[in-house]
Amino acid sequence: MPSPLTQMRSPGPTDGAVLPGSRVLQVGSALAAGAAVAIGAMGAHAFREAGDARGADLMALASQYLMWHALAALALSRLAVRLQAAITVLLTSAVLFAGTLVLLALGAPSWLGAVTPLGGTGLIIGWLMAAWALLRRSRPA
Repeated sequence: MPSPLTQMRSPGPTDGAVLPGSRVLQVGSALAAGAAVAIGAMGAHAFREAGDARGADLMALASQYLMWHALAALALSRLAVRLQAAITVLLTSAVLFAGTLVLLALGAPSWLGAVTPLGGTGLIIGWLMAAWALLRRSRPA
């Protein structure tokens, strides 16, 4: 009788090929991670040196959320085609969340802060979508 370990399916393509459509998501994830570094640097240097503690804190929060979700999206993009919708929602929501924080730090009108929770809600929805897709994927065929 085969062990449960030998019955497990590979988490990604066995030949190392990129899944259809996931290349765009992987490039988007890498660009988002790079933007997170730039946002963090701007907050740590430009805002702190200008004495804008609130702006620096907003930039740090934006950088952290964007980086974590970019890395997660990059990792998920290697798992399965059915995760592409969840990854798209995660990346879009992370950019919306972080983007509104950056704009607020740069002096955008305060009403823009009402848009930030839409990005946070999208992040929650994206993670629920990923969990559902992974749960469905693990069921025996």
